[in-house]
Amino acid sequence: MLISISDSVIEFVHDENGVLLGIFFQDSDMKKAFDMFPEIIMVDATYNLNDLRMPLFLILVIDNHGESEIAATFLVANEYRDTLTKFVTIFKENNVSWEKTNSIMTDKDMCERSVFREQFPNAILLLCRFHVARAFRREVTCEKMGITTVQRELALQILSNMLWARSVEEYDKLKDSLQTAGLDAVHQYIETHWDSIKSEWVAGLQQRTITYGTHTNNRIESMNSKIKSVCTVKTKLPQMYREMLTAINSLRSERDGRMAKHILKRPVNTYAAGSTEEKYLKHLTPYAFTGVLSQLELLSKVQLVVSEEDSQAYVDSSSYGRVQVNHDKCGCPYYTTMGLPCRHLLAYRQHLGMDLYVPEKCQHRWTRSYKPSNVRRGSVRVTEARTPRTKPVSRTQKFKQASNIAMEIANGMADMDANVFKLNMQALKHMRTVVLSGGHGVFIEGKYKNNMTTI
Repeated sequence: MLISISDSVIEFVHDENGVLLGIFFQDSDMKKAFDMFPEIIMVDATYNLNDLRMPLFLILVIDNHGESEIAATFLVANEYRDTLTKFVTIFKENNVSWEKTNSIMTDKDMCERSVFREQFPNAILLLCRFHVARAFRREVTCEKMGITTVQRELALQILSNMLWARSVEEYDKLKDSLQTAGLDAVHQYIETHWDSIKSEWVAGLQQRTITYGTHTNNRIESMNSKIKSVCTVKTKLPQMYREMLTAINSLRSERDGRMAKHILKRPVNTYAAGSTEEKYLKHLTPYAFTGVLSQLELLSKVQLVVSEEDSQAYVDSSSYGRVQVNHDKCGCPYYTTMGLPCRHLLAYRQHLGMDLYVPEKCQHRWTRSYKPSNVRRGSVRVTEARTPRTKPVSRTQKFKQASNIAMEIANGMADMDANVFKLNMQALKHMRTVVLSGGHGVFIEGKYKNNMTTI
C-alpha cells in the first residue's frame, strides 16, 4: 500500500538476521513541509496503534500560518539507540534541509535525545515544559525524597519557579533556596539530573533560540491524539497505515480549508494608508501580523533607559527582566524566538526617529510572498477571480445602440408578407409596453399561436 504512493520515501529496516526493525515513511507533502519550515522540529512517539506494539514516531514542523505539519513518520520495533540512529540517519539522507534546523523539542527520553543531539550537532535541544513539570511531580515524592507532604508542596513550588526562571541568576537563587529550606535530597536530585541541561528546560534560557512560541510538545501530542482517534487499537500494520493516512489526509484537508480562507479573505484594512500597521499587514501572513500588531500596541508601555554613549538602551521588563536593545536587535525572548520585530526594538527606533517598518527583521517564512511552490495534491485549489470593470453607458450611447437595432428590425419587417408582419407587430407592441413601463422582456422561440412566447 505505501509503495503505491507516488513520490514518497519508504524504507524497511532489518537487522543482520532479517528481523524487521521498523518502517520509515515520508510522502511528498511531508518532505515539502520540512524543506520549507525546518527551523524547529518536534519529536514524540505514540503507542498501541498496532498488534506488534511498535511505537510510531512523528516529526512535526510549524508553517508560516502557525499550523502544524507532519514532516516524517517512522515505526520502530524498539527504542534502542542504534535503532533510532538508523531512522534519524534515513531522515537526514532524504532531507537536505536538516542542517537548517535550529531547535528540537522532545520529552526527557535520554536515548531519543542523545540520538538527536548527535545527529543534529548544530541544533539546540529543548525539553517540553509540561513533561518537565510532570517528571518533577513523579520523582519528587515523600517516599523517594524522604520528605513530608508540606515539604513536598514547597519543593514543587520552588521547582515550578525554577522552570519559569528568567535568568541564570534567578535559577541559581531558587536552586539554593532548596537547601535553605532543608530540601537537600531535592537539591541533589536537581544537581544530578537537571542542572547540566538547564538551558534546555528553564524558560528564560530556552528563549535564546528559535521556538516560534512553542514551549511544549502539545502540538505533536494533539496530532497523536487525532491519529489515535481514527486508528483501531492494536491492529495489523497494513490497516494501521491505511487508517493513519486517512487521519493525516483529513487533518490536511482541514488545514487546507483554513489556508483557503486566508487566501480568499482579503485582510480588513482599518489602518491609515501608508501607516506602519498597513505595511506590516500587506507584508506578513495573518498569523505573523497578529504578533507584530500586539507588539506595536504595547509600544506606549515600553520604558527605555537610553545610553547615548554606546547607542544602546535597556528595558526592565516585568516579563523578561532586564534586556538590552538597539535599533537593529533586541535581547528579549520575543525577538529571539519568533524572528519578528519586538516592542523594545520598535520603541528604540521610535526614540531615534527611525522607521518602525523594518521588513528585514521579519523572517522570510512569515511573509506573504513565502508560499508553497505548488498546490498540495488533492487539496483545495484556489484561484482569485476578478470581475472586469465596465464604464457606465451614456444616454447618447444607449440611444444610438437602441436606434441601430430598431432600424434593423424595421428594415427586415418591411419585406415580410402581411400575416407575418401583423404577428411581429403584435410582439413589438407588447415589447414596447413592457419597456416603456420600466420592465424588461425576454423572448424565446417556441410554439405559440403567433410563433412567439413571451416571458
